[in-house]
Amino acid sequence: MIAQGRPGRPPHAVRHPRPGSSHFPNLHGDRVLSKAVSSKGIVALVDDNEIFCESTRRLLESVNLDVCIFDNGSDFLADFDASGSEKRDDPLDCVVLDIEMPAPNGIDILDRLDGRTDLPPIIMITGFSDVQRAVGSLTRGAFDFLEKPVEPALFIERVSQAVEFGARQRRLRERTALARQRFESLTPRETEIMEYLVRGHTAKEIAHRLSLSSKTVDTHRARILDKTGTNSVVELVWQRLSAEPRLLDRLGAKNPSRYSRS
Repeated sequence: MIAQGRPGRPPHAVRHPRPGSSHFPNLHGDRVLSKAVSSKGIVALVDDNEIFCESTRRLLESVNLDVCIFDNGSDFLADFDASGSEKRDDPLDCVVLDIEMPAPNGIDILDRLDGRTDLPPIIMITGFSDVQRAVGSLTRGAFDFLEKPVEPALFIERVSQAVEFGARQRRLRERTALARQRFESLTPRETEIMEYLVRGHTAKEIAHRLSLSSKTVDTHRARILDKTGTNSVVELVWQRLSAEPRLLDRLGAKNPSRYSRS
């Protein structure tokens, strides 16, 4: 399904270009690349150039990608601010964003989205060669920077990389959210014992520190593994790292070999 414009509002229709017109050199009519992107995804195209939008949509759809078109930055920001990338019915995997739009332009949009944790990879695109803008876009967090006209093969390659990276990042965020939800289900005592477990302490050591019997610690350990959906302390550690990637910094260097997958 191809969505155009902001959901729930009249779509900003993109007129079909004149036959043969294209912003992609060596692309004629409907003859496009046949190699499909390995990971099907959804690309948001934000550009006020109707001909470019249509030729780009056809190119991306030819490699099995769905396209959501916004002909101005304000509508894209309104849609993204309202739902975010993750809460859409079809989460975005990549955004192709034109720099030279009327305000808000591409740089304005990058600044507005700065700090968002659910941001998909953004490919900035421009009709003017400007090294300063390219560097500025990348330092603001853009995934890539391309200049029009774009060779179809190069464009598909860069979009494919962004889509696959965006899909991996979204799956990582989903795993992180699930792991955090599981750890939040633990009781205060289970949380306390879990923290000792992931730091490499034995049941006997934990029992001594908390003035509990080893049997009581073992009982809590079994409940912790059950609630977190893990089968061993090693799995528990990796689940904890999924929920809190910076945990290794807090663990210190005590017995680092305990956390090795080998």
